[in-house]
Amino acid sequence: MASVNPMRRPSCRPGCGLSSQERVPGRRQLAAGHKPVQDAIAAEHERSTVKRAWQNSVIVGVLQTADYARHIFNAYVGLHQSPRDVDDAVRARIRRQEILYRPGKRYHIIMWEAALRAQLCPPAVMAAQLDRLSGVIGLDTVSLGIVPFEAPLRLLPANGFWIHDERLVVVEDWHAELWLDQPENVALYLRVWETLAGSAVYGADAHRVIARCRRALGTVWRIPANHARHLPEYSRISRPSALPVPLPCWSRAAVGAASERGSTCPRSATASTVAGPAPAAVAASRTTPAAATSTVAAAATRAATPRTAAARRRAADR
Repeated sequence: MASVNPMRRPSCRPGCGLSSQERVPGRRQLAAGHKPVQDAIAAEHERSTVKRAWQNSVIVGVLQTADYARHIFNAYVGLHQSPRDVDDAVRARIRRQEILYRPGKRYHIIMWEAALRAQLCPPAVMAAQLDRLSGVIGLDTVSLGIVPFEAPLRLLPANGFWIHDERLVVVEDWHAELWLDQPENVALYLRVWETLAGSAVYGADAHRVIARCRRALGTVWRIPANHARHLPEYSRISRPSALPVPLPCWSRAAVGAASERGSTCPRSATASTVAGPAPAAVAASRTTPAAATSTVAAAATRAATPRTAAARRRAADR
């Protein structure tokens, strides 16, 4: 366990001659608010070339959206009774994300699926945050892994931490941050990180985990077009599955057209995903076979009918 130095000033950084110190945020480190803390963290990210992160309960700060970060800071301001400089802290956190796009820097980030599902903000904010994670996959400087709930674990998915260049570990806790630079401590956390990373999925598999967390929110959402190729479910939003034959699906082109108009996916297309089978599907399951057949025939007729004037003209030309 790292020793506690109650006289340590918040401005004292690792590497200034103090080894394995504990930074106490509550009354001292946060006395001037959250922005100075974010500035200190940004300076450490600037110094580091290769950074590894594990997080089990919240999206890592360097991948947070501004709205998501605002809810996180508001929660900690209430917990620690610190100065309310939330807007300044959010701006500082977002500025730090510029390092993600800097050549020569490498981020290896793994998160437990619980971090993608924790309702720390309204569903719409969380939906945008998950879209942000989808957009990060594929960056040259970032390796993002997700540990699914069903993945076997060799260690407990305990509290989060950062490893900077195999020289410094920053461990997060409720009352403090542990800044550890003793070689044996760094080696221990490297083993923890590598063990947890062995349970993570990446690329298309990580997209699938993000997508199912996104669907669980039950919100109308935009399709990230640059990632639609990774997931079959990104190319359509299915109609109720209770009917014997599938009803029409919204194609990727239709979703793209909606996006160009500045709108989200059509609410009627997502109603079954959000609220379950549509009333017509429920009625069909409760009526006689003849009535159900009539309902299915009507649905098939609607599916075959062109939806726009342009589509009707093309159909007439054929």
